[in-house]
Amino acid sequence: MYSIVTSLNKSIYESKHQVLINSVKKFCPNVDFYVYNENSYLNESLDIDGAINLDLFKEIKDLKSFLKNSKFKDCHLIGKKNKKEYLNYPDRYLSVPDYWNRNSIFWFRKICAYYHCSKICKTPILIWLDADMLIEKAIDENFLNFIKKYDVATIYRKNFKGWMFTDSGLIAFNLNHRGRFFIDSIFNFYKSGQVFSEYRWDDSYCIDIVIQKCREWLKACGLNKIFGCDFDYEEYFFHNKGYRNG
Repeated sequence: MYSIVTSLNKSIYESKHQVLINSVKKFCPNVDFYVYNENSYLNESLDIDGAINLDLFKEIKDLKSFLKNSKFKDCHLIGKKNKKEYLNYPDRYLSVPDYWNRNSIFWFRKICAYYHCSKICKTPILIWLDADMLIEKAIDENFLNFIKKYDVATIYRKNFKGWMFTDSGLIAFNLNHRGRFFIDSIFNFYKSGQVFSEYRWDDSYCIDIVIQKCREWLKACGLNKIFGCDFDYEEYFFHNKGYRNG
């Protein structure tokens, strides 16, 4: 009925915030679990027991070239990473695009992972989960039946200014409907270079842009009761983000 996909490298896997792997094994032991690594790019050897392990840079043949030749190649020069300011004044630090654009080269790899996975996935529903997403109970029929009504469903939360935005740590795609086309639209938004004309380049910001561009044909919904969902996503998941986790 559904599959799970994520991507990580050895550093992310060993991070204290990585809680996904064991929770998948606990609550979704019989589900196809696609894990994209960066072994060939980083000269690592990461292999998750029980998962379908795929090398992102081998599956997306031109990914390395795109990162080197697009505007991503200079994103590490954008702004300065000031950890003290981030911890003490996160609203100030995160309200400008520098942080988001500098790190967008890493978040783009998430899109590459679920883009490729959508081509090989054998189930009608594909659920993307960040490595810091904790599954707290089994994904049941109530959750899946709601997803079936839409093309894509994700988390919406408020930023420091009170605006609603996508938290891309959890995205459910209905591949039997237009979820696959939506994934293609996001991927092409980056590969075409359109993303680099936007204020921010991170996946959360750009997913919201693509949802708006596709609004005439896309059925999207937030996994929160305020959007008409039958449940709140936090009944099933906890996003173990660094800042939220203290």
